[in-house]
Amino acid sequence: MSPQNQAAWLPAKGEILQIGPAETYSPGPSEILIQNKAIAINPVDWKQQASGIFISSFPTILGCDTSGVVVEVGSSVTAFQKGDRVVAHCIGIKTKKDANEAFQKYSVVPAELTSLIPESMSFANAAVIPLGLFTAGAGLYEKGNLGLPLPNARSKSTGKTLLIWGGSSSVGGSAIQLAVASGLRVITTASKHNFSYCEKLGASKVFDYSSASIVGDIVAELQNGDFAGAYDAIGTSTLQVVDIVAQVGGGHIATALAPPEASATPSTVKVTGIFGIPMGNGNTVGQEIYGSFLPQALKSGQFKPMPPAKVVGEGLGAIQGAMDQLKAGVSASKLVVTL
Repeated sequence: MSPQNQAAWLPAKGEILQIGPAETYSPGPSEILIQNKAIAINPVDWKQQASGIFISSFPTILGCDTSGVVVEVGSSVTAFQKGDRVVAHCIGIKTKKDANEAFQKYSVVPAELTSLIPESMSFANAAVIPLGLFTAGAGLYEKGNLGLPLPNARSKSTGKTLLIWGGSSSVGGSAIQLAVASGLRVITTASKHNFSYCEKLGASKVFDYSSASIVGDIVAELQNGDFAGAYDAIGTSTLQVVDIVAQVGGGHIATALAPPEASATPSTVKVTGIFGIPMGNGNTVGQEIYGSFLPQALKSGQFKPMPPAKVVGEGLGAIQGAMDQLKAGVSASKLVVTL
């Protein structure tokens, strides 16, 4: 007997989620069907609910981050088998298919954006990883962005320093860990109470983003070595980062939101925006991170699921409350609903 699926449906823009039956989908040749055990909530989820952004039709299902157990694998999938514990990146924003969304009991996910997780890791902790990880990786490694060396377990120092603005954010924390695994020295910004958090993730030096001297302090630090570029993990501080990069002689900035107008950027500074969903075919960055790096990095502790999971409910009916809570404001944790 096929498993019976249920989903948290969004009936229309601005309406609350409603729990109801959903099709139990079959995976394509390069896909996996997983039974979701934990779902993490992201800002894009409540923004989609409120504005209808990235949604082509209603009713629809939302959600990007999930972890669970493999139920079925596609005909060309060899890296996974039934019963495997995994974390996966749902890409319904790209495909416009309800099958590829997270807010349901069973989701179809790309094998290339799925990773095994250790037996010692809870599903809740694993679920915080995907969207932040891929957004960080897209900015750091895609050729159109910073194009840095890919991460590995035995990275050699490149001798270069990377600036990450917003190191205590979900994306920033992933970016710090990936960059260190790529052999970069990382300096970052955070509020004072998150300095030790960023240092534990691998940052060599942390600056108080609210300091009146922040631009000058970082410029002085970057002038001591070879500059690799900058990553604005927040997206709202890009003009400050532009100022810093211009003062150290120019370079490339990847930003989590839309780049500023060209008129606001000197010719020595290049700024590119990041979209945290793989939009092209044959996503090499996703394959390298999820397939080659993440499984062993999670097992060894080289990569830590951050920010910490905060379980705020159980069952699909708890997702709406979690989204409302996130919209109201959450700091230093990622909200998770278990199933």
